[in-house]
Amino acid sequence: SSCISHGSKLAHFTKELPEYWALSAVFEALIKKLFFAGTPELAQILELPGIKAARAKQLHRSGYQSLQKLAAAEPRFLVADIEHLTENQAQKIISSAKIMLQEQADALTDAARQLLEQV
Repeated sequence: SSCISHGSKLAHFTKELPEYWALSAVFEALIKKLFFAGTPELAQILELPGIKAARAKQLHRSGYQSLQKLAAAEPRFLVADIEHLTENQAQKIISSAKIMLQEQADALTDAARQLLEQV
């Protein structure tokens, strides 16, 4: 918890100083990983818009332990598996997971192109 506290302070510090703005995202990601030590999947699920820690844990416990599983889910099954989740919320979670996966795939494709261009 002391590491998380210091990480939070560093994240705040980097937001306040323009020359260190790029480090802010690094510290925020590190804080999430420290908070959920041993479960990197939760950190990825927490990146979805509107997903807080409690909902991420619910999803993880119910077997939705990756963006791939969330993206492939059907809203009605997600609603049945997750307490207090509406069909509309389920659809937003699924759509967000699909978008995030597509963004990751695009980034990997771009990185692969850049590597191949250097050969």
